[in-house]
Amino acid sequence: MLYWGSVNNWSIPPTLDHLISTPNSTIINTLISEQRPYPPPPLPIEEQIPREIPTNKPRLCLPRIDGGTLPRPNESLFDFIQRREVYRLKVIASESPTERQSRLQREENATKDRPPGRKGARVYYWDLVEGTRVRTPVGRSNYEDIWERYGSHQRRYDSVADEWEVCTDFDPNDGPDDYDLDSNDDSDYFITVPYLTCLQSPNKLPHSSIEFNEAIEDIAYHRFGFLKQPFAENRDIVLKLQVWKKVLGLFGCGRRHAALEVEIHIKLQLCRFISALSDAVDLRHAPEVYDLSFRSLMQPLIPFEVDTLTSYNGRYYLIQAKDAKDNEEYVIAFRSAATVMEIARREWGPRTEDIIKCLIEEGISFNTLMASHTPRRSLYMPFRRPAMLGFRPVGFVPTLQDYRSYELIRNYFLRSARGRSALLTGGIIARLARGIVNVNDVYDGPTGHALHEGEQALCVWEAGQACAFWDDQLTDEEMDLICGSYEVATGTYAFPPNSNSIQKPMHNF
Repeated sequence: MLYWGSVNNWSIPPTLDHLISTPNSTIINTLISEQRPYPPPPLPIEEQIPREIPTNKPRLCLPRIDGGTLPRPNESLFDFIQRREVYRLKVIASESPTERQSRLQREENATKDRPPGRKGARVYYWDLVEGTRVRTPVGRSNYEDIWERYGSHQRRYDSVADEWEVCTDFDPNDGPDDYDLDSNDDSDYFITVPYLTCLQSPNKLPHSSIEFNEAIEDIAYHRFGFLKQPFAENRDIVLKLQVWKKVLGLFGCGRRHAALEVEIHIKLQLCRFISALSDAVDLRHAPEVYDLSFRSLMQPLIPFEVDTLTSYNGRYYLIQAKDAKDNEEYVIAFRSAATVMEIARREWGPRTEDIIKCLIEEGISFNTLMASHTPRRSLYMPFRRPAMLGFRPVGFVPTLQDYRSYELIRNYFLRSARGRSALLTGGIIARLARGIVNVNDVYDGPTGHALHEGEQALCVWEAGQACAFWDDQLTDEEMDLICGSYEVATGTYAFPPNSNSIQKPMHNF
């Protein structure tokens, strides 16, 4: 039965009484008793009062402009040591009792002359490059090798900066010390041989299928701000499998099996959400189930300071813990604003190290930007070089020995100071590096390579500013090495026809 009329007047018009079937008084009284008030219609978007958005710009504690303990341009080894000693004495003169106790404890640990543990002091080696000493960070995985190759008088410790300087110029007549690593009862020290044995063992990783432990609606919330609504559908709706596969791909879950059990009302909500979010041009037009919508009452809290920086290569989003001190060594930066919101929704933190640890575990790309000088020359334009794993002839078929050789070369690179760049890159590259690179290398901040203004350095600089931000980054060839890419000849010649170069497409182990 269909009733046309006002909800406030259930009377039957006399002109319709004999033309169509009308409800009797019993039915009318039943309908009146079950009648529910309609919700007020939503205001037009143009008439809605926009939420007040704070206009004050957050103040980030910028990293140290001098790069912390980095040498100054053209500063020699002993000039650097002398300058750091003056600074060390100045800090000691004004330190608190707690800071003094911590420093004395570090000095006592340094007298044991043992390589630092995974969370201990940083080590820098002064390499001789074209007649000039260059301060180079030593990856934490190589600390023990440094202690085996240099004597105790060729190493100097700064208890304020908690850093070791290693160079033969300190005492050219000194040599390696003989010490027994087995006598060390501190399990935090890095043991190289067992670690290598574990890495090269053919049974080190059991075969297992890929599992997705996070529900699709949780992924949609953490990454896109989707707010799941209570079940409201009371009729059967058929959702085409092709449509659901496309929605999974838009949420970044394309590898998830589309036939996995997900309740139909959740599927429908996700489809409507992603469609409305794609059509929205600003927050005023965003769907109500979006947590950043003007009409949303479930906006996430931002437990850190956020700022933006526009560079020649795009926009960067900087975050910093609220309790950060002045002259922080670096700030965390992202190319995606969605990543900043995901950190807030997942409530990662509160310390900078806590956020970095979670980013590495999830394989999310980020940077640790250090403030220093502006670019002194034109920005470097990368170009393609031959693959670091070499060239293979036509018809090459890799063997297990080839794969283990690739693993050995890759792991050797990842244990160097350049290895931290792999964890910053995210994705499959960070996944391959995560079991080899020490996470403390990332906590320590950018290395000296970040200031060399080459393809190994990322420069984030807003034109006209007095300082630029720098970080380590992988070159294209280094990414190919980590992914196991090598060149194989096809046997056909490249264009133009008179060229003598053979086509060499990239292959992966």
